[in-house]
Amino acid sequence: MIPTGADAALFDFKRVFVVVSNVCNCRCVMCNNRHHSLGKSQLTFTDVHRIARFAVDNHVDVLDLSGGEPFEFPHIARLIREFGASETTLNIVTNGTIMTGDLVDAIAQAPSLRLQVSTHGLGKVEDDIKALRGAAGKVERTLGLLEDAGVSVSLATVVQRRNLHQLMDIYRHFSMFPASHHSFVMYEPMGDVPPEHIDPDDVRITADRADELREQMMAVIAAAHADGNVINLDPPLVEKYVERVLVEGSAKASSEPSKAAEASTPEPSSAPAKHFSHPGLLCTIPRRNLFIDHTGDVRPCFHFDWQALNSHCSLSEAPIDELVFSPAYREMILTAIGPGGCPGCDAACYIWDPDFRRRATQPNADDTLVAMLAERGAPWPSPHDAGDAAFEGRGRRELRMAEARAAYLEEALRTVELSSSWRITAPLRRLRRLARIARGR
Repeated sequence: MIPTGADAALFDFKRVFVVVSNVCNCRCVMCNNRHHSLGKSQLTFTDVHRIARFAVDNHVDVLDLSGGEPFEFPHIARLIREFGASETTLNIVTNGTIMTGDLVDAIAQAPSLRLQVSTHGLGKVEDDIKALRGAAGKVERTLGLLEDAGVSVSLATVVQRRNLHQLMDIYRHFSMFPASHHSFVMYEPMGDVPPEHIDPDDVRITADRADELREQMMAVIAAAHADGNVINLDPPLVEKYVERVLVEGSAKASSEPSKAAEASTPEPSSAPAKHFSHPGLLCTIPRRNLFIDHTGDVRPCFHFDWQALNSHCSLSEAPIDELVFSPAYREMILTAIGPGGCPGCDAACYIWDPDFRRRATQPNADDTLVAMLAERGAPWPSPHDAGDAAFEGRGRRELRMAEARAAYLEEALRTVELSSSWRITAPLRRLRRLARIARGR
């Protein structure tokens, strides 16, 4: 099924991301699969085949087969052979430790397949992060097999406390390998992972190492530029990562005051809490990306708290194409991108969507306003406010807020391209009416 009418305006599929299985031979210290893999599960071949067919039929740019470890999925070679030459790019992310000759042969005969090998450190650092003895040597062997077979490979490194000191060494070690690009991404916590399975303090980079983070990443950028290699880093993104580390450090310090601070009476802070800049209503991820986990749950975004909203769509209810174009799924998207929707996330979306990345790392004046309003969480003005005797006293501030929120929704309308959507246009009409009444007074 290909969307038409209003669906065609709402959906702008770029990427379908499917966790085929949560089975993995590694227990990477930063991976949310450490939690999920305690109860092992996987999709059926039929489910994954339908998802792949959906991606190809809807001209999706990239179909991601992930895990767990996707090469633990018993049907992976069959899927590669069937969809590895389609117009949709087939992307597989592997930990690089269980590659066999048969798999390499299947991959080598799939011209549209893009393989990403995760390498998070050198020597013992890699073994410790993946919690697998000899992981570093296994990755080197896999890369050798893939190079001999002429397979196009990219590399990925999750930046964290254990490998921060090695970032430049990691880049240098793999710089001669013919990788299409090397991504350096920050560890990103997932909200549904219990702390007993991932200790954030064991993974996150602390604020006192923010300068080291900047120096290492900037050095990698300079070296890659000199070598003519492609990396998924640029100075604005590095500064965003550093900002995130500093903000997290400040938040932790304020929530864990020292004994000396507890003994005194601190001055109340009037400054609002700072959040990572986020394009708010302008987030493109729910419209462009489709996520299916190993249990069959289908979501517009992995990071939005759908459980809290009791929003749920599952392959157990309907085939993927019927599910995605259902009223329930459209409502999930509009909830995420609508007023009071997603409060914002961080690193992952910088990679998945270039428009998001630009808005979050190099915002213009409109983007900054949108991010500010998305973070406020204040109630929307209602029509009766205009008739309130106190409205004149609140005066210009309320009017500016109403006008700003109207502009916020106006931009969302242009971005979402759903001029007929009551969910978005009704608040916009209300705010415009409020602004006109206030001007008249």
